[in-house]
Amino acid sequence: MSQSVKETYAKQGYVFVRGLLGAQEIKALREEVDRAVMRRVGPILFEEDSAAAGAAVPAAYRDGNKVFRRLNRVIDRGGIFQQVAKGKLAEAARAVVGAPAVWACLNRHNMLMLKAPFNPAPVQWHQDAAVWDEGTYDHITAIVAVDDFRADNGALQVLPGSHTHGPIGLGWEQNIKRIEEEWSEAIRTGAVTADLRAGDALLMHGLLLHGSPGNQSAATRRSLTIAYYPGDLRKVSKREAVEVVEV
Repeated sequence: MSQSVKETYAKQGYVFVRGLLGAQEIKALREEVDRAVMRRVGPILFEEDSAAAGAAVPAAYRDGNKVFRRLNRVIDRGGIFQQVAKGKLAEAARAVVGAPAVWACLNRHNMLMLKAPFNPAPVQWHQDAAVWDEGTYDHITAIVAVDDFRADNGALQVLPGSHTHGPIGLGWEQNIKRIEEEWSEAIRTGAVTADLRAGDALLMHGLLLHGSPGNQSAATRRSLTIAYYPGDLRKVSKREAVEVVEV
């Protein structure tokens, strides 16, 4: 990864890596996600307010009245998930921070995000590192598009340069509340939609403001998301139970 890409990451708080995964890797990811959804292979997180989704979400993405939100602990599942997370995606993260190794946090972003068809639930604007408050804000949230990100299927949006302002309230409730109160106009006028195609990756700073609308389309929008740290999180974390793996 070139010096200019590192400079872009430092300035904007994010970089795109186009075509990180090939067609066979994308196919393998889609097949594994479909298998996990069909067989209900946990751990699975469901929408907190599934009633808001209504009856439009297909039955394949429901469990009773609950609607799929994500597959958790995907590195632990092995196979193509682990291959990508500990391979090409980790390599991209290492290049951004210029480190020979990074650590993946197993009990933070270690997931396959799934925006089910016609699920209107948004992801509110937030900062990952401020929400987690691990004792360091320098982690990288690395996202690989398993499907194309489009305006109608809940494509991720980011606010360039917002990572330079530090944490905006700590913890989920405080973070999203302060962002809504203090950053709504900046988001309205300056937000950028991540135009990812399947196989593209987005690497963003842990303090970059980001969010996404609901899925208004008939297509599923899936993305693999892993949190990488430039150092061993166990040495700085404020939390008692931290699981990491060096990659």
